[in-house]
Amino acid sequence: MDALFIAKSLGRIGKQLGQHPVLRWGVVGGGLMALAFLLPGYYLYILSLAGIWAVAAIGLNLLTGVAGQISIGHAGFMALGAYAVALLSLRLGLPFWLALPAAGLLNGLLGLALGLPALRLSGPYLAIATLGFGVAVVEILRRWEPVTGGFMGLKVPPSALGPWALKSDGAQYGLVMIVLILLTVVALRLVQSAFGRAWMALRDSELAAQAAGISLPRYRTLAFAVSAFYAGLAGGLLAYRVGRVDPDMLTLSHSIFLVTVLIVGGLSSVYGSILGAFFLTVIFHVLGGLGGIFGLRTEVGDLRNILYGLLLILTAIFLPGGFGRLPWMLPIRRRFLPSGERVVEGISLSFEALPISAGLRFQQSEAGGRLEIEGLSKRFGGLQALYQVSFAVERGEIVGLIGPNGAGKTTVLNLISRFYDPDAGWIRFEGRDLLRCRPHEVIRLGIARTFQNVEIFPSLTVLENLMVGQHHQVRTGLIAVAVGWPSARTEERRLRERAEEALEILGLAPLAHRPAGGLSFGQRKLIEVGRALVAEPRLLLLDEPAAGLHPMERQALKMLLRQIRARFGCSILLIEHDLDLVMDLCDRVVVLNFGRVIAQGTPTEIAENPAVIEAYLGERQEEHLGNPRSVELGRRM
Repeated sequence: MDALFIAKSLGRIGKQLGQHPVLRWGVVGGGLMALAFLLPGYYLYILSLAGIWAVAAIGLNLLTGVAGQISIGHAGFMALGAYAVALLSLRLGLPFWLALPAAGLLNGLLGLALGLPALRLSGPYLAIATLGFGVAVVEILRRWEPVTGGFMGLKVPPSALGPWALKSDGAQYGLVMIVLILLTVVALRLVQSAFGRAWMALRDSELAAQAAGISLPRYRTLAFAVSAFYAGLAGGLLAYRVGRVDPDMLTLSHSIFLVTVLIVGGLSSVYGSILGAFFLTVIFHVLGGLGGIFGLRTEVGDLRNILYGLLLILTAIFLPGGFGRLPWMLPIRRRFLPSGERVVEGISLSFEALPISAGLRFQQSEAGGRLEIEGLSKRFGGLQALYQVSFAVERGEIVGLIGPNGAGKTTVLNLISRFYDPDAGWIRFEGRDLLRCRPHEVIRLGIARTFQNVEIFPSLTVLENLMVGQHHQVRTGLIAVAVGWPSARTEERRLRERAEEALEILGLAPLAHRPAGGLSFGQRKLIEVGRALVAEPRLLLLDEPAAGLHPMERQALKMLLRQIRARFGCSILLIEHDLDLVMDLCDRVVVLNFGRVIAQGTPTEIAENPAVIEAYLGERQEEHLGNPRSVELGRRM
């Protein structure tokens, strides 16, 4: 009975801690600080180093795990942060409480500058570029002797807060733990905000993210800046803890160590980064001691490199995903799953009448928007994808864009979305030249879209996918989110409420907190429509929304699109191969063949047009003129 009572009491305490973040972090901080009075100095020194590596690992995980940008030269940022602290303290006489954040900010600016050229690189090319950066930093520090002291390095004055010098192991440990807790809270706020969703969206699908209003250059460079800021603070803390800096203090092997921390702790997991850093730091010091007992060399590059490889192999085999895959980490890691990972099986929904008219609070669009396309041409190498394409979508009108496979239909939508630049012609929406816009700016004009191949963000939940759809409405800045200002919380609550309402409209509310990558194809199609709907579009671009749906789902989709036009007043440009859906739904139809407009008019006029029949059947057949919506023609479309 006593054991059962204690277990239940601990369970209630854990639940209360989970519901009160301030209380939870207070307990964590109190427990960590208590260790300063319980452990000997050597153990506090090791835990201090582990906390410093955890700070750097969190920053690297924001860049690599969350934003999807690989860096294997991150120790270079730490080295620059360490030297910045030393130089600011020695040359300018700045106190610790100014030198440390200044080093972080300087590093952040350097990360911002490095992120700009890195926009042209991705995958292994970006990894090689960051590797070169890390190697170059070490060489510069070695050879710039008048400033860095060369191989001898620089002595760093002890940290102090006013008259209190932080010289003891306990004081240094407490300082590191305080900084680690603060930066962990900031990282969690960023990941769970519009900034974190934007980074993960770009990682999962750059096209869909830009269509949702996320600027690829801005958020990629911002991820570099934030990560470099964390690394700079970690390097500064290390300089104060060790008491000196030299070029060999942070080298390529330390960058490899940070990558190992991410793999062992778990990509995209803030808590996993901390666990990985503490686990590897402690175990390396323990094994280093054992190596000395058995007569093994323990310098960096010998025993530790063997451990790096062994741990990577064992983690990949027995624990793919790192500590973030442990069962007790499941509630914590749900929001940070890497792309394509699933934790639930997709479930099936019935596509019956959708409750779009019930409890609607969305603002109605301003009677849709008018799209004008004139003389649009696009060539890909030797292929003329479009030639002199001209048509218009009037306000509140549903226009179908049809044609055989390869006719250039999706190319038209990609030109409107500004993923491509046309060779000739112009595109105007409500009189504004779209060719002057960048991809992420199109949605601000009121143009939202879906994709031929479903482009959702599988690592985000269904609810978060729809919150990303409102990204162009986000006004809160990075500092406000990091600090937790009321305006940031208010905006986050508004985005969530609108996303929840859209899920009710689409009948997806029961799946709100499921990872989108684990749902069925039809449900993912609806998520795309919902993501476009929450943007309050004046023009909705739909690329084969009925593809892959069974007949009942297509009927539900037809009803949904009609009600969207009726309730929101937005214009719709629809690409679709389903002849019945196009003819029943559209006010006008534009037909493309080999990149040219061969016909446009009402569904009845298109159905009776010999050129359209010839394009689909491959020859002019008079018997089809009396039955243009035959089963054969529908199948060819």
